[in-house]
Amino acid sequence: KTKPVSVLEDVVAVAAGAYHTVFLKEDSTVWTVGSNVYGQLGDGSTVGKNVPTKVFQGVTSIIAGEFYTLFVTYDETTEV
Repeated sequence: KTKPVSVLEDVVAVAAGAYHTVFLKEDSTVWTVGSNVYGQLGDGSTVGKNVPTKVFQGVTSIIAGEFYTLFVTYDETTEV
């Protein structure tokens, strides 16, 4: 029997792509985890991550597609 483990607190939104997941926290930071073949984690690399990694701040909403991640910042610009 396995037991769920909490890895992030204060998450207000979650978005999922084909092989990656994006989290938006209460403090407006974006955290990503999973495959990163196309740079979809937004950390400037193409190396996958198996633990959530903070990649941006000042974000109001997130969207993930099959192999991409988008988020809207406080100044209403869209970052990729």
